[in-house]
Amino acid sequence: GTTGPLSTHPHSQLPYYSDFPMVTIRDMVKAHILLRKHLGIEKIHLLMGGSMGGYQALEWCEMEKGVVEQLFLIATSSTESPWGIAVHTAQRLAIEADSTWRDHSPTAGHRGLKAARAIGILTYRNYGILAKTQADPDIEKLDHYKASSYVNYQGEKLVTRFNTYSYWLLTKAMDSHHLARGRHQKLETILSRWRQRTLIIGINSDILCPVGEQKFMAQHIQNAKLIEIDSAYGHDGFMVESEKISGHLSEWLDGHSWKNPK
Repeated sequence: GTTGPLSTHPHSQLPYYSDFPMVTIRDMVKAHILLRKHLGIEKIHLLMGGSMGGYQALEWCEMEKGVVEQLFLIATSSTESPWGIAVHTAQRLAIEADSTWRDHSPTAGHRGLKAARAIGILTYRNYGILAKTQADPDIEKLDHYKASSYVNYQGEKLVTRFNTYSYWLLTKAMDSHHLARGRHQKLETILSRWRQRTLIIGINSDILCPVGEQKFMAQHIQNAKLIEIDSAYGHDGFMVESEKISGHLSEWLDGHSWKNPK
């Protein structure tokens, strides 16, 4: 990775922690562009991204129109939605309610991070998949439900491998995403200028970044193809449904037909 909240501040020679500045999606892409130039890459044959990675791919397309030849977007959108911002705000509130938040420590806000992850899980999946996988066969239970255990497990797992300051800042970065920000043009106008061959895939059960977001992009990007995947996994379908996604991508790239074997 690059510089983050646990990196050493050049003046204090201590980790940044809560002093680390806000970073936008556009800032991240500027770093990608610096790397591209350093490596001597003149053209990107296929730029692809899902979810927040899609935010970066979209921003990159606008920043370097002549560099990206083909674009592949999965479960993403051209702006962060009010729904997404509200979810992220709830996650940050959970983090900020932790009394250790803002402590200059690598473990600051860990209890809040666990709660924030639990909120996120509810949006990455959906009612249907939790009903299918986390229902309790024991109808006499009054506590210790499978769904509770699942959410707790996911929260604990993230706490052991991720930093709270980074998580908080990443939610802020996602909130900043809007292709039209600072460009003094309508979003539709910006998208309509793109000439890249573009494949857009949406997940029909995604409640975090619904298919309507992908339809909007497909409507305004001139050379775009939209595919809607049937999946029970919600937003996480863009990672879980690798076989379906790979099949559609291969078909789009080489023109050969692909049939779902299931």
